[in-house]
This record gives sequence, structure tokens and C-alpha cells, in this order.
Amino acid sequence: MSRDLTWHPGRLLLPLSYTPYEMNAVKIAFYISECCGSPITIFHVRAPDEKEEIDFTIELEKLAKELKVKYELKEKTLRETFSHNLIASSIVDESNKEDYEYIVMPAHRERTYVEFFGRVSDRVVRKTKKKVVIVETPQIGLKLPLVLKRILAATFKETVSEDVILLSALLTSSASTSDAEIRVMKIVELPPTIPLDEVAESKEFKKAGRVFTRSVGEYIGLVGRPLTPLILPVREAEDVINYISDNDIDILLLSVSKPRFRNLLGKKEYGTVKKAPVVTLVVVPEA
Repeated sequence: MSRDLTWHPGRLLLPLSYTPYEMNAVKIAFYISECCGSPITIFHVRAPDEKEEIDFTIELEKLAKELKVKYELKEKTLRETFSHNLIASSIVDESNKEDYEYIVMPAHRERTYVEFFGRVSDRVVRKTKKKVVIVETPQIGLKLPLVLKRILAATFKETVSEDVILLSALLTSSASTSDAEIRVMKIVELPPTIPLDEVAESKEFKKAGRVFTRSVGEYIGLVGRPLTPLILPVREAEDVINYISDNDIDILLLSVSKPRFRNLLGKKEYGTVKKAPVVTLVVVPEA
């Protein structure tokens, strides 16, 4: 039986708190809608004493007009004590009311204790059964380019997930990004016993390379887009960061598994996302 690797233009849920870094998540959701017509619901959990964010709303409407995207706005006012857990629960409750295909969650680096106990985005991932795209803004002021020229779809696992490949293809489907390059990378952690100059000749590395290249070849046939397979041997997360910087990558898409415990990301993934010099999409499968 042939595999069906096509985007189903289901509704997107875009939770926002109307803070500037969230415009990166807005752009991702709007790009998807522009390319495949997915309806967008913006969902805002409001504190009782919250003020209107006029500047954010103006920028939101401007981008929607520019990309010819329409959205509906839903709001919920919390009367209880405002908390990360209540906000996350409200988002998940809303996602269960409609047939949402994806939750597109903005996220950024928070204080240590918040990250330890779970940001809103992390709590949503743990609570929901839906697919989630977390749009991470690792550094203050980091903005997603309006035109993407080079996309890196990466994983520490055996293969990159279908959802990551689909999103990469979608982000290069508009007229302005049709010539963008998609690099598909397997990140291989090196044991300290293998010297760097001997990596390419090791049996483990060659075997991993064959399996991964074969999987990328299958994806090329399924999505009908050129994909460049790469194997990157690393000692630490900093090696991935250096690759991104040295190769002018515009956006990183990271393939991860549904978390079993508190932490969304493993140590390797967390080290990469935390220091990434570009906006990073962490793509979590449905439960």
C-alpha cells in the first residue's frame, strides 16, 4: 500500500497572549493557511485586569491582509487565580471542542523555575492528544524572515518525522519561497572513543547514513520536492548551533517524540533549542 503524505487542511488553533515574540508563531500559522487554506482560530486567555494590546492587534491584522489570510478570534476570561496550568487547560479544552489539525504554540525561554515546572506550551503538549507545533524564539528580538531561503529539518532519531517533512514542504510552497532549499539532517552523537577523523569510516556511521539517506529518498518521491540529506556527527549541542550559523539557515524544524514525563525535550534537543540562533519549530506528534 502506498503512503499518503499530503497536508490535510484542517483548522489550526493559535493560542496567543499578545506579546511581541509571538509574531513568529503567527507567521508560521499564516504561512500554512496561505499555502493550503487551513482555517485559523486565534485563542486568547484573558486575565480579568488585562489591558488591550493595540499594537499587537494592528500588526496581526496587517500581516493577515498581506498574506490574504482570514482568522476568527476567540477569548476566554479566567476568573480564578491566573496560572500556567489554568491557561494550558483552557487551551486544551478549546482544542477538544473543534476538529483542530494542529495547535501552533508560541514559546520562548523563561526563568529557570518556570522551565523546570513547565511553560504553558510544555503543559499543553503533555495534556493534549493533538499534534503540536511549538514555535520557539530562543533569543529576545529574534524574528522569522519573511522569505525563507534555507530550511533545516533535523532529528536526533533514526529518521525525520513525516510531519516535519510536510511542514518543511509547506513553508516553501508559496511563490516567494519556491526556490528555497530544504536540508534534512540526522544528528549523530559521537562516543568519545571515536576520533573525529575516523567517523566517516566507522561501521555505525555508514549504516546510519544508508538508512537515513534511503528514508529521505522516499520522502522526495512522496512530497515531490528536492531534499538534501545530511549526516552531522556531533560531540555536543554547540556543534549543531555552529552548523546553523555557518550555513545561513533561516529556520530549524526539530523532530521529537511525544514526551512521557515532565520535560518536552531531552537533554540533546533542549541544548540545541535553547541556543539556536534561529526560530525553531519543535514538531510533536499526536498521542
